[in-house]
Amino acid sequence: MSKETPFTYLNKINSGDKSNIKVDSTVYNQFLINRGLSLHIDTIAIANEINKYSKVDNQMHFDYLRYMVTPGKRWAKWPKPKQQPDAALISMYYNISMVKAYDLLGIIDQHTLSQIKEELESIK
Repeated sequence: MSKETPFTYLNKINSGDKSNIKVDSTVYNQFLINRGLSLHIDTIAIANEINKYSKVDNQMHFDYLRYMVTPGKRWAKWPKPKQQPDAALISMYYNISMVKAYDLLGIIDQHTLSQIKEELESIK
């Protein structure tokens, strides 16, 4: 038997499987399930509604979604952040987190950025 993942449960919700399914609470992730359903126009309202009730247990969350979502094939590419190699350089140079480095990326000019690159290359 294949190992269950949160995406296994997302597929069961989308397939319309109404059989008695017990949720493994160590695997089931409400955030990922809601995020996966929010990528589609026909399930975003349902995901938003269950998101209001974050204190429900995993089984109740799963049961609500599998009875509310109409069966259908749903596939969408998950959005991923764009990688900025300059942000990694800023993070290393100033010894700060990547979040702060992305903030600084909008402030630092190209001349300063080239100086940072040269200095980091000379250290290597």
